[in-house]
Amino acid sequence: MAQQLPRKLKVRVLFVTSMIDLASLLGLRPDLHCSKKIYYMHENQLEYPTRQEEAWKREERDFQLGWAQICSALVADVVAFNSAFNRDTFVTRLGPFLRKVPGSQFDVDQVEMEIRSKCKVVYFPLDLQAPKHGIVSSADVDASEKLRILWNHRWEHDKNPQLFLRTLVALQKKGTNFQVCVLGEDFTASAEDRELVQKVRNDLSEEGKVIHWGYAENKDAYFRAVRECDVVVSTALHEFYGVAVLEGALLGCTPLVPKRLVYPELFPSKELWYNTDTQLVKKLHSYSFQVNKLRTWKREQKWVKELGLERYTWNGGAGKVFSELLALPFPS
Repeated sequence: MAQQLPRKLKVRVLFVTSMIDLASLLGLRPDLHCSKKIYYMHENQLEYPTRQEEAWKREERDFQLGWAQICSALVADVVAFNSAFNRDTFVTRLGPFLRKVPGSQFDVDQVEMEIRSKCKVVYFPLDLQAPKHGIVSSADVDASEKLRILWNHRWEHDKNPQLFLRTLVALQKKGTNFQVCVLGEDFTASAEDRELVQKVRNDLSEEGKVIHWGYAENKDAYFRAVRECDVVVSTALHEFYGVAVLEGALLGCTPLVPKRLVYPELFPSKELWYNTDTQLVKKLHSYSFQVNKLRTWKREQKWVKELGLERYTWNGGAGKVFSELLALPFPS
């Protein structure tokens, strides 16, 4: 990055995400120092799960990744987070993280206070290209009484696709009347996981329960598939913001999410939470008897209105906050 950026840039605002080591970048390119340096934390490495799903909390983390983020936060003028959950987990884990340094002489309270004073929560603004991808009308809803379940995440360890597959198997055994729409890019690594994915998919396909399975061919196809569903599910081991579930909810799906991570912040309604794997299966099975009610909620935009979900969209509030962060005029 230091080599690629032109040497004669006139920088007013330097905006980087947490994938960039801002402290090192400024050390290599002191000419990039400017009046406002914004470090946008879309995740934080002090809380991010490792790849051992069942024991990720016990696996040793890569110290350098977390260290780079702390140093970057210290040199930034503003540290913006995409959720309060992201901010709070980063700040509260600073002390334990820094005390791991052998012979540490850090004034941990001072570091925490300095970073906390710069923190802002700035939700990432979603753009659903409304009204093209607006809420489903009664004419758009299929007459089928099968519950349409949506899972629209990356197929990686932190999104926990294995739990979702186990949930589908459990629903099959209970005789639940459902169909499934699986979206997202497949990063499944192990042969064992791939075998499980293929088996569940084949079994469901034979029973006519698969609406879509795999990566959508384009954005229009993705939004079209999302808005045809009734319930959007998360099984994530970790989530700092939750674009996928927010997109589903904004397009009319009822969200069903674990009572942890960022989700209680985004969806502050007990009706939308589950605590255990068993509860997830039970709630989905129960929803299969309430399809008409779910589709009425969709047409009435129940959750969008009750939870004020439009504040996460570009035109509903988040875009203006983002523009103010960058000190740019908000486009009308």
